[in-house]
Amino acid sequence: MMPEPTRSAVRERALRYFVIGIICSVIVSASILVVTHAQTSAEGGIFDNGSNETKNDHKLEFVSVSPNRMIDMLNATPFRATEEWSFNSYDIRYDHPNGLSYDLVENGTLFDITNNELTFSNRANVPLGFIDELTVTIKGQILSGACNIEVEPIFQEGFYDRANSEISTSLQESGIFEIAAQAPVTEAKSAIDEWACMIAFYVTIRVETAVQLVIESVTVSAHATQPLVPVTLNVLGSDSQSVFENPWGRYLNVFPAVNMTLNTTGNSAVILPRRVDDIVYVPTGLCFCDSGWCSSVIYPLSTHHRFNITLSETNSSRVTVILPTTTLYLDITPQTALDCLIYQSRISEMIYAVSGCTTNQLPESVYLPITITEFSVELSVSTTAGPYRFEGYAYIDANRTWVLSVHFPIYAFLGLGLSLELYFLLVFIISLIFVTIAQIQRAARPFDWASFRGNKENLPLLILLLSYLLPWYVAHQSVFRGGILVHKNTFMFAGLNLVAHTNSCEFMTLRMSPISLPLLAIMILLWLPIIYGTYSKVIHRFSKQVFTLLLLAPLVISVVPMLWSRALIPLGSLGTISAVFVWFKHLLATRSAASS
Repeated sequence: MMPEPTRSAVRERALRYFVIGIICSVIVSASILVVTHAQTSAEGGIFDNGSNETKNDHKLEFVSVSPNRMIDMLNATPFRATEEWSFNSYDIRYDHPNGLSYDLVENGTLFDITNNELTFSNRANVPLGFIDELTVTIKGQILSGACNIEVEPIFQEGFYDRANSEISTSLQESGIFEIAAQAPVTEAKSAIDEWACMIAFYVTIRVETAVQLVIESVTVSAHATQPLVPVTLNVLGSDSQSVFENPWGRYLNVFPAVNMTLNTTGNSAVILPRRVDDIVYVPTGLCFCDSGWCSSVIYPLSTHHRFNITLSETNSSRVTVILPTTTLYLDITPQTALDCLIYQSRISEMIYAVSGCTTNQLPESVYLPITITEFSVELSVSTTAGPYRFEGYAYIDANRTWVLSVHFPIYAFLGLGLSLELYFLLVFIISLIFVTIAQIQRAARPFDWASFRGNKENLPLLILLLSYLLPWYVAHQSVFRGGILVHKNTFMFAGLNLVAHTNSCEFMTLRMSPISLPLLAIMILLWLPIIYGTYSKVIHRFSKQVFTLLLLAPLVISVVPMLWSRALIPLGSLGTISAVFVWFKHLLATRSAASS
């Protein structure tokens, strides 16, 4: 007869199967998550929110002015880094730390830049047919370091002469600077038929080391060939609120516009206001105006309202134009970093394109420009915190308002924002940690620290396990989103295949990286020492030679993040190297004791 198994043998066999079950559960659940997590869609829709009254109207107000041929198209003195400006920034070298910050000071904006290229730009409507000189001027002061500053005015009607308009200056010493770029007005006149057009001007600051500088002012000035008077254009939606007071007004791709035709010459120009109370300089006389929405695809503008303005050398006009809109209310939770595209499907034109907006940029509602009475709208909203996406389609009646309701499957708990599936995965991983700690010193006995330290392989195994809970790659990036500077931090947990992001959101978001064959091989190599060490301790067949060989893979893999990571030391890599160091120190001590 076969002897009955002892109670300890039964318990040890049960523990062995339990450990194997935990390990298999983690592997299987991680594999399932790779498939399901990547295909998760956000829940949401577009819903009717009540009636809407569309309006087409205008209002004229006249103010006395003195004629002047020297005109300021834009005067930002002192310069303020606000949402009126469009900012972009790029790391110059990804293998070096970068930094970007700014402070508003009394005489301008103080920038602190390291290994970065910062570009800010703005636009102005220029009366091209009535000027003979246009200058973009930037003034400031270098406090420390060196940089290269480039000023470039570009005409937006498909013409610009880069060789004549771009001014690049290298600043190597501290002190006051002034850079002026002349736009090629004469060449532009021969290529553009309209009496006015839009000009964009860009200022690029390239820093390969570090610099502190103050931008004190940015001005765009012109000399007119005849007296011009300022006309202020203020564009309102159907609810009589300014289109550009909305935080997403800067992301409009269907522009409010006024087509202004001069009675004296018969020439016309489409003026595109891009801010609250935008100003265009107009020659005196009668001006016929058509207001409406100007599409980036369908041109010219769709006319909604017509009116006339009579201007003299002694009066200026403030024109308030009300364009037909409907309101789309935004109910997006959680308010993490978003990418958003809104299309008007009938003519496939993009209305809004918002990339990486932060929580304080998300407005309660946005305007939908109305070019026809009924039209369809496509929306695509995704979160940069994970592979979640919402795509909606609705047939919009311009006489109604609407609500976009989207809920991303991200749940905030203890400062973390992650999916429900990832919460379950973390529970499995935490269970594995407790099982490992209990079993690496022989599960059949109660745990005690003295017994744990007695087995020299336990400490490196525990350090190795804990290192997988620490980031193996750390990167900081400071980027501008509109006029808002966002500090982004990225942490990669190699052993868990998780990537964590922090920005202006209230929590850290975690997501799984898509599994590829190289990444799968790396994860197997990382976890083999843990699996072998845990299981071999349960069956009492631990081999120092095998464990030493398996530790070589994490050692080699951990060196790579040490070369890539910036700004912070990757603690996960250091932990893995420390575990290998402790183990090899034990082997050397054992060999030394044996030889003596």
